[in-house]
Amino acid sequence: MLTLGISLAGAVPATAQAPAVPLGQAARFGLLSGQTLTADPSSKVSVLGAVGAVAISGPVAADSGTFTSGTGLLPMALTDLTDARAACSASTAQPLTGFGSQSLTPGVYSFAGSGATIPTGGAVWTLSGSSSDRYIFNVSGNWTIANELIVALNGVAPANVYWNVGGTLVSSKSATLPGVVMAATINLSGFWGGHSALLSGGNLTLTSLDAMAGRTTWLNYRELCLVGRPQAGPQATTPCTNLIRNPSFEQRAPGITFPRGRGNLPNSNASCTLTGGDIIDWGNASLGTPDWFRRGSTTVNGVLLGIPTNDFGTADTRQQTGNSYVGVYSQNGRAISPPQTGFREYIFQQLATPLQANRLYYIEFFSNLASNSEFSMRTLGARLSAVCPYQNTATVFRDANNNLLTPHITSHDPSFNSLAVPGAQPPVAAVWSRTAGAYRAQGNEQFLTIGNFDNDAAATFQDISAGNGSNSRGAYYYLDDVGIYAFPQPSFSITAITCAGAVTTLDFTCLLPASSQAAYRWEDGAGQVVGTGTAALTITVPRTTTYTLVTTVTDPNGTTVTDRQSVTVPVTPLAVTISGPTSSSNQLALTYVATGTPIPGTYTWAGGPSGTTFSGNTLTVPAGASPGTYTISCTYTSQQFPTCPRTSTLQVTIRSYDCEETRGVDLRIPGDLPLTINANGSTYVFSAKRYRVDGAMLLTNGKFQAEPGAVFMFDGEGCSLTVGTGAEFVAQQTRFTAACDVMWQGIIVTADSKGFCLGRPGDTFTSPLPPPADYGQQLPVSEISHAHVALRWQHPVAAPVRLLHTRLLHNLVGVSCDGGATTTPVPATSALLNNQLDSAPLSFKQGSRGVDNYTHVGFELGGWNWQNVTLSGNRLRHSLVGVAVSAGSSSRLTLTNKNEFVNTWLAGVYAQGVGSGLTVSGNRFTLAYPSARPTAALLDRFEAAWPNFVSGFRDQTTGLYVVGGTSAAPARLVVQANEFVQPVPGLSFGTSAYAQRGVVVANLHYAYLFQDNQFRNLDVGLLVGLRYAGNATSKVASNFFQDCGTGIELFAPKMATYPAPPVLWPQCNTFRRTSTVALPSVGIRVVDGLPVVFDSWEMRQSTPQYLNGRPWMIFMKNRFDDRTGTAQRLRYLDNGNAAAIRYTAFTTSIAPYPINLVGELANAGRQTNFTVNSPSNPLTTEYTDARSCSVEDGLDDGFNLPRPGRAADSTATTPPRGSLGYASPNPVHAEATLSFELPTDAHHAELVIRAVRDGRVVLRRPVSVSAHQITISVAELPDGVYTYSIVADRAVLGTRRLLVNHATR
Repeated sequence: MLTLGISLAGAVPATAQAPAVPLGQAARFGLLSGQTLTADPSSKVSVLGAVGAVAISGPVAADSGTFTSGTGLLPMALTDLTDARAACSASTAQPLTGFGSQSLTPGVYSFAGSGATIPTGGAVWTLSGSSSDRYIFNVSGNWTIANELIVALNGVAPANVYWNVGGTLVSSKSATLPGVVMAATINLSGFWGGHSALLSGGNLTLTSLDAMAGRTTWLNYRELCLVGRPQAGPQATTPCTNLIRNPSFEQRAPGITFPRGRGNLPNSNASCTLTGGDIIDWGNASLGTPDWFRRGSTTVNGVLLGIPTNDFGTADTRQQTGNSYVGVYSQNGRAISPPQTGFREYIFQQLATPLQANRLYYIEFFSNLASNSEFSMRTLGARLSAVCPYQNTATVFRDANNNLLTPHITSHDPSFNSLAVPGAQPPVAAVWSRTAGAYRAQGNEQFLTIGNFDNDAAATFQDISAGNGSNSRGAYYYLDDVGIYAFPQPSFSITAITCAGAVTTLDFTCLLPASSQAAYRWEDGAGQVVGTGTAALTITVPRTTTYTLVTTVTDPNGTTVTDRQSVTVPVTPLAVTISGPTSSSNQLALTYVATGTPIPGTYTWAGGPSGTTFSGNTLTVPAGASPGTYTISCTYTSQQFPTCPRTSTLQVTIRSYDCEETRGVDLRIPGDLPLTINANGSTYVFSAKRYRVDGAMLLTNGKFQAEPGAVFMFDGEGCSLTVGTGAEFVAQQTRFTAACDVMWQGIIVTADSKGFCLGRPGDTFTSPLPPPADYGQQLPVSEISHAHVALRWQHPVAAPVRLLHTRLLHNLVGVSCDGGATTTPVPATSALLNNQLDSAPLSFKQGSRGVDNYTHVGFELGGWNWQNVTLSGNRLRHSLVGVAVSAGSSSRLTLTNKNEFVNTWLAGVYAQGVGSGLTVSGNRFTLAYPSARPTAALLDRFEAAWPNFVSGFRDQTTGLYVVGGTSAAPARLVVQANEFVQPVPGLSFGTSAYAQRGVVVANLHYAYLFQDNQFRNLDVGLLVGLRYAGNATSKVASNFFQDCGTGIELFAPKMATYPAPPVLWPQCNTFRRTSTVALPSVGIRVVDGLPVVFDSWEMRQSTPQYLNGRPWMIFMKNRFDDRTGTAQRLRYLDNGNAAAIRYTAFTTSIAPYPINLVGELANAGRQTNFTVNSPSNPLTTEYTDARSCSVEDGLDDGFNLPRPGRAADSTATTPPRGSLGYASPNPVHAEATLSFELPTDAHHAELVIRAVRDGRVVLRRPVSVSAHQITISVAELPDGVYTYSIVADRAVLGTRRLLVNHATR
């Protein structure tokens, strides 16, 4: 990091005016070595100027040439370097005796390198003066810069600073020495900053340099003179280097003055070796005969190849000051039958340096259609390639697979194909057209080929011979001024330092040709434009900032291409920060550390409770400080900026807190016991003592027991307890907690352990499981608290876990199941039973404390198969998510029996799919009301830590949230006999910023059953995302909705047409409105015009579900109960503004029996866009709770619906064992045999048959408890639809449909 600063006091004057230093030819070099220049690749060395050395080892990039082995300018430059060093040494000097931070005036200084020790904290030497003032530093002997030295220039130009080291210069850490650095030997590593040239009479070694902005660049003397331009500096005038040699074809072969005849370019071969020809660097890429033209040429062998007049027409060179161009046939002969046989010519050049991968290049050439051409072609192009382009053909170029080659540059000016007209009055001159564009290199391209790459059969010919005096067949083009230019690179120089930051000049290396119409701008790290144009940009940079040079070129077709190249200006800002705890217990001593930059500097502290002490950059608050909130501040004054102090403050809350360890410690781990305990196959007992653990504790190979009353206190972030290889740990009435005020990692049960059991005295892996507590009300006796993850379970089968009667308090995560999805069921020896989870913001320890923090996830159950595991009797309060399931394709979870979720801010249960089954039954969900929502900051942290949760999840609180999944059979979602309650009545109507929703299901591809649930005071009771036929056999039955803004809301992805109609079968549900709040509510709502079918999918299929050839419907039997009087605040059915949906309230095909509020439902005041049976039917008898609501079509064995009103008036019971089979035959005209399996302990059973049309019992018959089937006669039953049920000990085993049709005899 480059640290910038100046000292305004204590300037050291020089007694001698520094003379000019005669660098001579050495001024051309950025790096110069009289022996070997070594540069490792990681240093990414580049030079603006030349590089010279007898030998060079490693990659060095130079923009002005590389000279080795004593050739070219190298010997003279080394001689001039010796003279320059001698001139510096002969100058009268002032001794420099101090080497700490200081400010110097212009002149000559001298010191011995052996005594020049930079202080440990580093030093800043500020050289002040004008841009014409000079500094010379003569260093005798060797000089090693062992600590950070920064030489800052305040108004002084780098070109006027000279460092003359008599021996070896070594810098291995961090040095910023701008100027011309001369030494006998130079060896640099670490960070090197500042604009400088390195000139060594001997070896010059650059290794492991910390490259600034991705590279380390040295500048020759000329470039150093350009550093530090004033803010209103001139525009950059240096053109970008043209990578094409002989771009205008002016350079001739030795001995050549004028063309010697047609086809006079050098010939080539498959290896692109050039032979013969009249010019250099260019060659003929095929069997064609391209021509070179020269001003002043006369007729040779009957051919005129002069300029401006020649055998092909009249055209001057493009810039008219040149004397040469070349010409090629784009096509000659119009040989388009057969295709691709037309004669054509290509020229090429091999570049001196291959193109760099992923770098942008601007490419252009200019063409002119010869006026004697017979026709014109639509295009010329340029192509880059890594291999020799030569082809032994005189036709179009093709690849090895006989495909046409594609040119990379084909965009032409509108003047393309414009002609000169000889003899015209006034004269019509030839027009040169630009073909240009940008090309991003793939890497190693080193050949440029120009010609016509079009297929003749697809080419466009335009006959231009009439009236132009043509004496030539074909389309002939002159070519001139070819260029390839790398887009410019950014650079920077720091010219001054102020309290506000480093005054920095941003510049770039060169300008693209004016013909490119390039535009330039600078952007800062935030993408804001800070400057435009070609002028150098001077800005003040307060801290390390990346600036981007944005170069945009526009090709002739108007297509723009943008290049973005960045440079980082490293600046240590003038600032101070304070680190330390913002909230803590007064049982601990607190330490706060200030860090000021740039160093060195002084610190001044203020604030804190009584007894606070200060020392340098450290403030200490003693243990036992008075509780309260304090503000501490620190003011930092940098020695380089004594007039610019910076102050930082920190608010600290000190609490009176009873640390666990202050209650006593019996044994210390390590110390009294080791951190790793190997039981060696035996049993190891932790007695009822208090253990303080300072580290990662590991148990292996044996049985471990903790006696009731044991307490494990973990002292710090790095502390944990791992039940490891071969270990089984059974702990009874045991606490695992933090020692004082810092969170610990938690308990880890590894995959190769034998498990972990925590509970009451007597609880083991083999003891019977206790019954579920009444919604977690049973008092827990064990505890895991103040951990990042209380219990991390790594394998469900090899390492069982029993967590019973345990408090999980103030942990970020309660139980986390790692290791991904698994198909093997978790063994029944595992259980999560009768536990209590809770959290409070200010009870969290350091590392997670905040006024807004809560447990993120209570039980994170992964994608395991939980079908054999008891998850009951738990109470989860004050967490963002109670239970999270990332269901795998084979996972199964049953969450049943008296779990309670209270103020789980986002969701009580969140499931990503249902795997092979998800059952949520017999649980209670108490949802938070709007004013209790978590803070945005907490939700931001949660979403960062748990990225898999759906977007928009933060805007609602939900009892059960299920999203996604697959259609793998027999996946089912069962939600049964649960309570979803928001405790504050009257908040559920209208729009809520924090909606309370009982159940949300979306994107479901499987069957579901919502039955016997209660929904009270919610924005939406049940929000269902339908997925067409995938939910076909699903039901919503016997649920009770009271004072919900919407009882059932249906949605699906909106489509122009639906592949299959979304189906919902809501039956026997009660929608009750008692609240008199003056806002409406809805029983069943359909959104987005969804064409829902309110029906049983099975009843809509083909035979045998037809009766006498006529389709028939299942009626809904839902009850809409508005108890708000004449206000009529409950709208029964609402389909917005979409087309009407059919809702069948009673059967229409057998007899018009009234079932359910038909008249009310047909009332426009009670429904929107629903068709409720036939409006002509006069019967409107109301369905009441007293009447039967039997189910005509059970989903399968185990999906049974009770009498109506059950969810509203009683608690559901667990379905009995046993099953009901099918009737055969069905439809039946005489006798049917019904199969079933009764529970083995059944005492009484009977068959009950009801008429579907009115629920009346038409047949009741006893069944033997040992029987498996029964045969009945239907001769006395009229045609119609019936249901049959088997009732065992007053419990319904199942209900199925029976179709009686005597016409089938």
